[in-house]
Amino acid sequence: METPMNSGVPSSTGSSSKLPTILMTVLVTAIVIIAGMYALGFVAFQSGDVVVESVTPTPPASMSVSLTPEATTTPTTVTQSKVYSNQYLSVTIPAGWSYSTTQSGAINITKNNYILYINPRAQQASGVEGGRFGEIALGAPSADAAVLEWPGPCSAPVKTSATGGYSRYDYYTDRSYEQPCVKYPTDGSVVWYFSYMSKDGGYFNHTSTIQAPYGYVITMAYNSKDVNKLPRKSNATLNAMLGEMTSIAKTLVINSTAGLKTYIDEQNGFEFKYSNSLVLENPSKLQGMVVALGTSADFAQWARECPSGNCMGSPYMFYVTTMWNTTLSQYIKEQGSSPSRIQTTLDGKLAYEEVHDVELPYYIITTENKGVVYRLVFLDASSKANFSSEQKQILSTFHFTK
Repeated sequence: METPMNSGVPSSTGSSSKLPTILMTVLVTAIVIIAGMYALGFVAFQSGDVVVESVTPTPPASMSVSLTPEATTTPTTVTQSKVYSNQYLSVTIPAGWSYSTTQSGAINITKNNYILYINPRAQQASGVEGGRFGEIALGAPSADAAVLEWPGPCSAPVKTSATGGYSRYDYYTDRSYEQPCVKYPTDGSVVWYFSYMSKDGGYFNHTSTIQAPYGYVITMAYNSKDVNKLPRKSNATLNAMLGEMTSIAKTLVINSTAGLKTYIDEQNGFEFKYSNSLVLENPSKLQGMVVALGTSADFAQWARECPSGNCMGSPYMFYVTTMWNTTLSQYIKEQGSSPSRIQTTLDGKLAYEEVHDVELPYYIITTENKGVVYRLVFLDASSKANFSSEQKQILSTFHFTK
C-alpha cells in the first residue's frame, strides 16, 4: 500500500482559486532548492586562514523560510596521514589537510581554501532521478559566487574519469551561452567554481541499500564568494588540488547499512536489516507468517479501512513463511509450472523466484536451508526491478545464521 506524500506547498483557499502556473513553478523550485541545501548541510567551519561562511538562501517574497546551518566540530589539522571513520563512512585524510565534521555524519576536508565535502546521508528534495545541481551546490561559497540562476547549472561540466568507478565533473564559467547564467571575472578569464564525483553521472550516489531519496554526495568547492578570486581554469595549483581531492575521495568507504535495524530470528535461523521507516507486525497477528513488516501509516490505514481483516490486499511490504514437512523440490513440483519462475540462489542456496497475481502482484523467492523451506514474499512488486528501496535493503542483507 502506498500513502500520499505532503508536498509542503500550501493549497489555495477555495476550489476555484488557483495560483498561476508560473508562480507555482517558482514556489516549488525554490522549496526544492532550499530543502536540498538543508538536507546536504553546507555548514560553517574554520581552519587556519580558511573560513567557510554558512549561507542561507534568500527566498522569494511569497515564501517564509527559516534555516539553521548544521554546526561542525572544531577543525583538526592532520600532520600524518590518518583514516577518519564514523558509523557512516571512512576516508583517508593526508597530511596537510584539515577536517571538521557534523553530528549527522558529514565531513568537510579543507586545504588552502579548497573544500572537499562528503555527506553520507544526503536526502533529495526534488524527487528527480539523480537529484538536481542546486541540491548539492547551493551553499558552497564558489558556487554561490558564480551561479546566477538556480537550480542550475546552465553549462556542461568537464568530465574526468577516476578509479573506483567514479568520474569527476568540473564546472567553469562559460561564455558560450547567449543568455549568461553565471558571473564572469572582470578580466574575462574562465574560472572553476564547483565539482562533484559520481558513479553514474547523477548528483547523488546510491548503493544497493541506500536508494533515493537518500544517497551520498561528494563535492568540491573554493572558499570565496567573489568570482574574481576563484581559481583560473588550467591553473597548475587548481589542477593539483583537484587531483588531491579526487585521490582523497577515492579512499571513501560508505557503510551502506548504518542506521538500519536488524531482525534476528534465532528459531528459524535467519536475519536481515531493514529501514527505520518500517515496523514489525505484532506476533499475535502474523497468522502463519514468521515475520512481517510494513509502515505505521499502512498498518493504521488497514485498521481503519479493513477492521475485519478480510479485504483484498495487505498492509505488508514483506513477510516470511516457513514449511517444515516438505523439501524445496517437492514444494515447487506441487505448485505446478509457472511462466515467470526462474532458478536462482539466495545466500548461496538454490532458490526459485516468480511473480504471483498480476492485478495485485507480489514477488516470491523460495529456498531451502537445513531441511526447512522458506518463502520470502515482497508485495506490490512484479519483479526485483520494481522493489522499493526498503525491499532492496531487506533482500541484500538477508542471510541464514545456521
